Amino acid sequence: MSLSLRDQLLQAGLINEKQAKAANKQQHHQRRDQARNPAAAAVDPQKLAAQKAAEAKAARDLGKIQMLQRLRTRRHRNRRDRETL
Repeated sequence: MSLSLRDQLLQAGLINEKQAKAANKQQHHQRRDQARNPAAAAVDPQKLAAQKAAEAKAARDLGKIQMLQRLRTRRHRNRRDRETL
């Protein structure tokens, strides 16, 4: 099962639990406001495109971070193995 972006960011250490809760609270308020006032919930194409671009960038950044973490781990293991020889 794939993790949500929030869980991936938490796992990578890019955000902490407090930031994740604040983001969830903000989303909840946005959904509630949209339900109360459907006219205000009209989709703005520019806003939607910006949001999709931000999500894509976050996903790319997360991939880069995970790659760097794997590289650091591999380097650390190699260094440790050389020291034990």
